[in-house]
Amino acid sequence: MNLPGPEPAGVNTGPDAARAGTVIVRGFVLGGNAIYDAATLQALLADLIGSEQDLDGLRAAAARISAHYRRDGYLLARAYLPVQQVQDGMIRIQVVEGVYGQIVLNNASRTRDAALTPLLAALPDGQAVHGGDLESALLRLNDMPGVIARGTLRAGATPGATDLIVNAEPGPWIAGSIDADNYGGLYTGEYRLSLAASLNSPLALGDQFDMRLLSSDRTQRYYHLDYSAPVGPWSTRVGVGASNMRYELGREFTELQAHGRAQNSNVSLRQTVLRSRDANVQASLQYEHKRLRDDYDAFDLSRVQRIGLWTAALSAGVTDTLFGGASNGGYLAVSRGNLRFGDDTQRRDDRQVKHSGGGFGVVSLSLSRLQRTGGPFQV
Repeated sequence: MNLPGPEPAGVNTGPDAARAGTVIVRGFVLGGNAIYDAATLQALLADLIGSEQDLDGLRAAAARISAHYRRDGYLLARAYLPVQQVQDGMIRIQVVEGVYGQIVLNNASRTRDAALTPLLAALPDGQAVHGGDLESALLRLNDMPGVIARGTLRAGATPGATDLIVNAEPGPWIAGSIDADNYGGLYTGEYRLSLAASLNSPLALGDQFDMRLLSSDRTQRYYHLDYSAPVGPWSTRVGVGASNMRYELGREFTELQAHGRAQNSNVSLRQTVLRSRDANVQASLQYEHKRLRDDYDAFDLSRVQRIGLWTAALSAGVTDTLFGGASNGGYLAVSRGNLRFGDDTQRRDDRQVKHSGGGFGVVSLSLSRLQRTGGPFQV
C-alpha cells in the first residue's frame, strides 16, 4: 500500500482513500516528537492495532496525536502521514511540534529594549509554541507601565518553525485622578480632597512613579510617594515608598491641643507567579518602618512609637464560568513586627497595662467572589 503525503486542510480524502485501499495495522512508527515520548503517543493509538484502516482512518489516527498536543496548549503542533510504502502493516506518523524560529521585538515605546526582553526570555528559539506561555509573556509585557504590546505569528525560515513578531507601542505616559468625599474623621475634617498621579516609565526602565496627596477641610494632610522598577531576569519589581500624615484634633478636643504625625517608609519586592487571561497571582515581600507621634500640648505630653514590620503576601485574582461566570479574589499575608516606645515612661506604662510592646505577628486572609446573576446584577 502506498500512502500519499499530507494534503492542505479541507481536501476531501474520500476518493484518495478509495484508491489507496486498506491495510491491517500492525503498529505505528513515530518521528519528530520531543515533548512526549513514543510510549505516551503510542497509547493514544493502541486500540487501532490489528484493525483494518483506510487512508481516512489513518489520517484520523494522526489527528488524535495533533489533538493531544493542542489540548495541552501546543497551538501549532500537528501530526501527519508522510509519503511512505507500508510494509508489514507498520504506519509511519511524523510529528511537527511547531517551534519558535526568530523572536523579533519592534519596540516603539518609551521603554528601553533591555526592560522588555527579559519577559520574552521564556520563549526561546527552538522551543515549541505553547499558548499559555505565549499569552503569559504578552500579558506581562502589557502589565509594564507605559507599554502596549501585541504579538503576531508568521511562518519561519525553516520547515516547522514559526517567528513571533512583538510590536510594543507607547501607552499613556501619565494617569491621574481627583476625588472629593466626606469620609474623613469627625475631629480631623469630614470633607476631603485628594489628588493621585502616576508617571509611567519616566526613566525608560518600565518603572513607575506614584504620588497621592490628600487634605481635609480641617487639619489632616497626607502625602504618599512610591517608585518601582523591574529588576533581574524575572523582571522582579523592586519598590521604595514613603508617606507622611499630619493631623490635629478639633471640635470638643480643641482645648487638648492634640496633634500628631505618622511617617512611613518601605521597601518591597513583587514577583508575578502566574499570569493568564483567567488568573493573576503575585507574591510580595515588604519591610516597613513606621514612626507615630501623638502630642497633647495642653498637658505637655508626647507619645512616640516605632514599628518595624516584615510582610510576606500572596494575592490572586481568578475568573471562572461557574453559574454564569464570576471574578474571585484572594489575599494572604503573614506579618512579623516589633513595637518600640520612645521613652522609659511609655515602656513602663505599657508593661503595667497593655503589654503591647516587643514582637508581634499577624496573619491576614481575605476571600471574595463577585458572581454574575444575569442582566445588570452581580452579587
